[in-house]
Amino acid sequence: MKHTTIHITDINTRGQGVGRIDNKVVFVDRTVPGDLAKVVIIQEKKKYMVGVMEELIEPSVNRTEPFCPYFGTCGGCQLQHIDYPTQLHLKEKRIRAELHKTIQTDGIHFMPMQGMATPSRYRNKSQFKVSKQGLGFYAENSHRLVSIQECPLQEFETEHLIKSYQKHFGTKEISFYNEKTHQGYFRGLHFRSNWRGELMAIFVVNGKKNLGFSKAIEGYLSDVPEITSAYYNYNPGQSNALLGNKSEHIWGVKDFTDKIGPFTFHLGPTSFFQVNRNQTERLYTIARDMLAERQIDTLYDCYCGVGSIGIFLSENVERVVGIEVVPQAVEHAAENARCNNVQNATYILGKAEIVFPAIIKDKDIENDVVVLDPPRKGCDPILLDAIAESQCPTLLYISCNPATLARDLGILTEKGYQVEKVKGVDMFPQTSHV
Repeated sequence: MKHTTIHITDINTRGQGVGRIDNKVVFVDRTVPGDLAKVVIIQEKKKYMVGVMEELIEPSVNRTEPFCPYFGTCGGCQLQHIDYPTQLHLKEKRIRAELHKTIQTDGIHFMPMQGMATPSRYRNKSQFKVSKQGLGFYAENSHRLVSIQECPLQEFETEHLIKSYQKHFGTKEISFYNEKTHQGYFRGLHFRSNWRGELMAIFVVNGKKNLGFSKAIEGYLSDVPEITSAYYNYNPGQSNALLGNKSEHIWGVKDFTDKIGPFTFHLGPTSFFQVNRNQTERLYTIARDMLAERQIDTLYDCYCGVGSIGIFLSENVERVVGIEVVPQAVEHAAENARCNNVQNATYILGKAEIVFPAIIKDKDIENDVVVLDPPRKGCDPILLDAIAESQCPTLLYISCNPATLARDLGILTEKGYQVEKVKGVDMFPQTSHV
């Protein structure tokens, strides 16, 4: 194996440090821009190499001590060893770099990255892997479970349920799902937490109810009083999908509620909801401020989910039209509008690329706005074509993937749109996600 000394100059999208040897890129886990490190090369490809740090010769001034005892073994975080201001700088740099690949960026107003005052204890959702030995997350680039007793990114209420797990589920009566053989019953344990400190538990299982498992759940629920709602999720498929299509309410309240700013949202076990409540409020406030100077008739909320963005912006527009492909999400969106006394919102079930062109046909949308908040894969090209053909004057694009954002903005600018403002909001501190 090749041993060498490398100066780390950047990080990649996975959070690995980036250096160079003989004009070839080298990726090294848990290094920081500014580090000088002795590295052993463990993999060499045509265009890049992968190395492991043997010795930190000279640490970067931006290196810091990770606050989680599992950092480096658990695959949940990638950036805890980098001080937070530098994390923000690197994420903002990544956004600019991705956009520069597809559009002209000289005239864009890049606003400062919005970070958190305390970049920990922010996650209101957990998706734990499970085994007889404990619950936790997979190690980086593997399906090897790292059992944990705490996670400092989760909200505090989650700690009790982590510590109570082994007492009730670490018994020989319970079988655990094996991804290789597709045998075993218990697949995963997911949680939501809300602003009141309450928890929803989702027990992901491979098939029908099991008496021994049901008894373990009863003991667990009595031991963790923070749990106010519980569901089975049935996932019999032979895949790595985290959840199946069918859920069954088994205990407590049926609909869980959480808040963003002054608005309350009803959520089911499989509802999509942003994992960082405080930053989501900041994100939506920024969106509202960006649109504040415009007189808006209709806001088309594509990929609306449970309706959170449109409801948050509803006071500043004449009407909201939400479009969503998941039936349960549409039901929750309508319910959320009612419970927040939002009377100017309607919701349509269907794919945005089909529904949007149909509902704006022959309409004057001179004073309308389209809000896009797609999944990581970005927008369907058919939807982008329909938006361009409609000549809707204002678009607001919220993205969780700078690469697909850049791709979609490239398409839109080719069709005549101009990007005015870009602002990053750090929804996932301590991780490489943007």
